[in-house]
Order: sequence, then structure tokens, then C-alpha cells
Amino acid sequence: MIPRQLFSQDLNRTIRRSRDGFEYCLEDDVWPVSNGLNLHFGVHQQQLKHLSEYKEVLSNFLETHSAGYSENIHNTVRAYLKSTGSVVA
Repeated sequence: MIPRQLFSQDLNRTIRRSRDGFEYCLEDDVWPVSNGLNLHFGVHQQQLKHLSEYKEVLSNFLETHSAGYSENIHNTVRAYLKSTGSVVA
């Protein structure tokens, strides 16, 4: 028997697929988006007030652009957050 709590969490998972065909869950902190390439979001949890919206936008890039291009966007956002030390509203 599956515990009720685990079952309800699975219903709230949004599965997406990168242009390269790799599946990832929108709500996860690590996305496997290409062969050997993972995007990490743990650092963003404290710095982005709208993390779910950021993930949604980046996911749209992953569906239509290469994983490398999306990684560059992600790394640029990370560098900005690190250099300013600010919280992006």
C-alpha cells in the first residue's frame, strides 16, 4: 500500500522534457537536462522570491533551445545573484 502523503505529492509533480529529450520534474532542485548536464536550484531558494516562476521560464527555454544555452542563462542569473548578494523580487 502506498502511503497517502507520498501519493498526493506525486500528483503535484510537473514533468517536463528538455529539447534533448531528458525528463525532469519542475519542482525538483536538480534537473537532468542533457547527457552529463544538470541544473541546480538549491542556491536560488533563498535569493529568488519567485523561484517557481523562474523555473517555469527556464523550462520553456529548455524545451525550445539547447541545454547549453539554457545553462548559460541559468549561470548568468546565478552570477548576478552572487555578485549583488540581493534578493530578486
